[in-house]
Amino acid sequence: MNDLSFIPPVVGTQPYRMDSVGYVRHVLAGGFGDSHVELVGGELIEMAPSGMDHGAKNSDVLVDLAIIYRPHGIRVVNDVIVELTDDTVRAPDISVVDRDIGERKCLVPADILLAVEIANSTLTEDIGRKRIDYASAGIRNYWVVDIAGRRVHTYTDPQGADYAAIRVFGFGDEVPVPGSDGVIIVK
Repeated sequence: MNDLSFIPPVVGTQPYRMDSVGYVRHVLAGGFGDSHVELVGGELIEMAPSGMDHGAKNSDVLVDLAIIYRPHGIRVVNDVIVELTDDTVRAPDISVVDRDIGERKCLVPADILLAVEIANSTLTEDIGRKRIDYASAGIRNYWVVDIAGRRVHTYTDPQGADYAAIRVFGFGDEVPVPGSDGVIIVK
């Protein structure tokens, strides 16, 4: 996110607040155009555009997961919005959806077996606030693929505002894939 601290505040202004219903309505109507924004605590947060490293790693992990899950009828999707609470909507880089969502246009936490974020410049946010958001919402499994650190942080068993089980795997290690007997190796 840009550091705009050098811009003096305007007296009497407040950030634009929105609830998840309004946010989803805006997304589905194309109201944000090409901007990638998430709703966090009722405020719109612009997300950094993805670079080549992020996009390539996202594709690699998505394909590896799809190879394991698709034969079992489990969908692996990217950048689909997830309504976490009435004022927070996130869009994980990858979501593994293990149930039929019907005609719904966005996901809810119960739909998601695994949420994955690819961290290139967002590691602090991904292992911090997003982890708390995902655990608090009850997302069963959460991974952060740390490109710079060459690690995969895995979080399972959400308990309140965090996960009870946390493991870290190096790139090249076998990472157990939740809900399967399979593993992937992130390189």
